[in-house]
Amino acid sequence: MACNSFHVFIIILIYVRLRYTILMKSMVFLMKSFMLKVLLLFACYKVSWGQSVSRSRIYYYCC
Repeated sequence: MACNSFHVFIIILIYVRLRYTILMKSMVFLMKSFMLKVLLLFACYKVSWGQSVSRSRIYYYCC
């Protein structure tokens, strides 16, 4: 009986770990894409702020 419950516990543990790793991978992917978007927006803003003469043209080129 104790052996059976131990097996169930191990199966649950493996299942939870699998779910957790999948969740973590998706979260990391989401965070990476979000950070990339933020970096792109920041770069756009810096470029458009730095060259105020041709600001609109660079802004349209970037974003």
